Amino acid sequence: MNLPDYWFPYVITHAVTFILIIICYKWPKIGKVAWGIIFILAGIFNIFMVLKNPDAYLDYRDLAVDFYKLFIDGVFNSFTLFIVSLIGAGQILVGIFLLKKGKLFFSEFLAG
Repeated sequence: MNLPDYWFPYVITHAVTFILIIICYKWPKIGKVAWGIIFILAGIFNIFMVLKNPDAYLDYRDLAVDFYKLFIDGVFNSFTLFIVSLIGAGQILVGIFLLKKGKLFFSEFLAG
């Protein structure tokens, strides 16, 4: 993928984020549920995608700054499945914590 291929998803992602910020400001409970669902879906998506095609995550190297390219070419390249699976599991946990009420708030704060 080249840079123009990333523009549409980039713009859509930021537009959705801006809308979610407004929702969180006006309706905090709805915003919290929306973020919880998004985190869970993102975690499931990342785990599914890394199991299906782990090399796809290496495509982002082209857009990264130099020190991050070194990480992608080194450790990340060797352990893509493990790292992305942990990230996906973390996203799912954060989503679950966001959907819970009460005492887990501090846990979700730390996990996020």
